[in-house]
Amino acid sequence: MVMNKKGYQIIITKIKYMNDHAIHLAELLLKVLGVSGAIIIFLIGLIRYRKDQKWRRQEFIAKEVREFQNDCAVKNVMLMLDWDTRYIQLFPGKPNVEDRYVKVDSKLFFTSLAISPQDLKNNRAYYKEEQVAIRDSMDVFLGYLDRFNVFITATLISKNEILPYLKYWVETINNRIPIENKKALYNYISVYGFEGAERILKEDN
Repeated sequence: MVMNKKGYQIIITKIKYMNDHAIHLAELLLKVLGVSGAIIIFLIGLIRYRKDQKWRRQEFIAKEVREFQNDCAVKNVMLMLDWDTRYIQLFPGKPNVEDRYVKVDSKLFFTSLAISPQDLKNNRAYYKEEQVAIRDSMDVFLGYLDRFNVFITATLISKNEILPYLKYWVETINNRIPIENKKALYNYISVYGFEGAERILKEDN
């Protein structure tokens, strides 16, 4: 049995919209069609492979996003970004419950991330315990954004697949937090080399 190019194109189009059961039945039928059937079976296998790869990508993204959202340091940063003032558990390991929480407001957020020219010149700065904890949490948050950008660059995922999960926080950083905090954060990103995070944050801006 011989089939022309147009015939193959019609069949390929139909295969894309077939469910797995229908594809299985088609495979059984095509096994008796000789060379033409073998070619079509190969195309079915290719389409199945692509479907499987898409599913694996979705599983991978779900795993990475779940890990990001469940990280305690990331949760702390999200609270800082979402509230002007909030008691946040910066020291979960302290024995006294009262000592685990710190009142984080817009001013503390700013002073924790702010880096002065003198700090850079001396290559050192002095921060209070709670400021160090805020910086540590921010490092984790930005580290995840860097990681997502690596996945995009390596084409493991596309930006359109991951950005919907990050859109709220990207918009919050760029449009909702006080302008001085935004400037301090972007300066922090630049000084400490979170280039991937910066690309993520500027994706839609």
